Amino acid sequence: MRETTRLGEEIQEGAERFGREYQRAAESGFEAVSRSFSEANKGFQVLASEITDFSKRRFEDVFRAWEQLLRGCAIVALLASSAQ
Repeated sequence: MRETTRLGEEIQEGAERFGREYQRAAESGFEAVSRSFSEANKGFQVLASEITDFSKRRFEDVFRAWEQLLRGCAIVALLASSAQ
């Protein structure tokens, strides 16, 4: 009878130990996945910021080019009207 009780206790201790190890592994895995998603999110934020800055600079460049083009056309029209 004592051996049966002892065997039952050993099995229970083994199961509890396995449960703790499993829980530790699951927590560790969750933390790793959480860190990974956090790093990926930071990377996407940096990428979005870079794309926004690039788009803003290109828009400003295009605006400046049109402004210069329109000034050039106005000067040509002014010269043409004064030559007549």
